Formats: sequence, structure tokens, C-alpha cells
Amino acid sequence: MDANSARVSRRGWGGWLAMAVALVLVGTLALTVAQQPPSLLDLSVTRALQRISLPGFTTLMAWISVPGNNPLATVLAVVISLLLGVLIGWRSGLFTLLAAFVENELNTLLKVWVARPRPTADLVEVRTVAEGLSFPSGHVMFYTVFFGLIAWILWRHQRAGWRWPLIALCLALIALVGPSRITLGAHWFSDVVAAYLLSGALLYAAILLYERFLPTQSR
Repeated sequence: MDANSARVSRRGWGGWLAMAVALVLVGTLALTVAQQPPSLLDLSVTRALQRISLPGFTTLMAWISVPGNNPLATVLAVVISLLLGVLIGWRSGLFTLLAAFVENELNTLLKVWVARPRPTADLVEVRTVAEGLSFPSGHVMFYTVFFGLIAWILWRHQRAGWRWPLIALCLALIALVGPSRITLGAHWFSDVVAAYLLSGALLYAAILLYERFLPTQSR
């Protein structure tokens, strides 16, 4: 094995190890929060974010969450996947849409299994209407898998200069959606952490599958 192959092999094993650790942490969090009241950390993080009084902060947090609200999220996933198919190739568009579907199904299964209620107005300020269960955050998982995969595909397979603003937008949405969900009182900190960990593992797996089964497409 040459030096380059050895580095690739180590990087691959490192990625799988990180993914395994992430899944263990998600499982631990799920068992910890199931049917339990929110922790002091959950309460402290939400209250700290909700105390921020910068002009426009709450409005920004509200807008960050909008693309993840259904039915808009479904429409965006289909439309953006179609555009990605035109720009990069139909396989890339279809793969991205499939990844979003898998993420959504896994999120739904976990929410039913953990059955954690959302934050309530007697504990924190609830600034948005959010239905269903809380753990893990569906918005965070959708943004991380869907927009993360789009950012990676554009970086890996698109050479035009316009890719950089789109990549930056995708990364900004991923980074801000977690604080957004907490600030709005839709999720607890632990919901968001678990969602980032789980969707990060899913994103890594999706990238590996993409590289393994889809041909290189650069434009």
C-alpha cells in the first residue's frame, strides 16, 4: 500500500469511527431524555438564547426555520433536487432527494420511540407553533443532510464560481438552524445536539455511498 492509499484508508476508518461514536452518543441521549423532564442544561441554554436582545435576532431565528416547515420543506426538497439534477446530473438530484426521505423517516421513527414532548410555556417562552414530538429536531436533521449534501456535491462536482455563495448559504443554514429551534422554543438543546450528531453520521454515510455508486460529474 502506497502512502496516498494509506492516508485514504486512515481517513476512511477515522470517519467510520466518528460515525460510530456519534450514534452511540445519540442512543445515550435518547435513553437519557426519554420520559424525563428537561435538564438544567436544556433550560439554561434556551433561556440564555431567549435573553439575547440584539435587534433583529429573533426575527432572523424565525426566518432560518422557515425552509424546514412543512409543506414548504417538501416542496423545496423536490424543487432544489430537480435544479441540482439539471446543474450536476439527474442521479445527483435523485440521490439528494432520497437522502432527505431517509432522514425524514428515521427522524419520525426516533421521535415515536423516544416520545419526548416539546418545550412548554410554563418552562420557557414558546415563540412558534410546533406540532408533534421533540427528539431529535427534524429541522436540524433535514438541514444537515439535505443542505449538507448539496454543499458537498457543489464543492466536489461543480467548478463554476457561483458555487461558493450557494455553499456558504447551505453551511450558514446548517449552523444557524440549531440555535433557531432553541430560541423559538420548539426544541431543547439536547434535541438539537442529537440531531446534529445523527444527521452528521447520515451525511457521512450518504457521501460514501455517493462516491461509491455515482459517477464523477464535473461542470
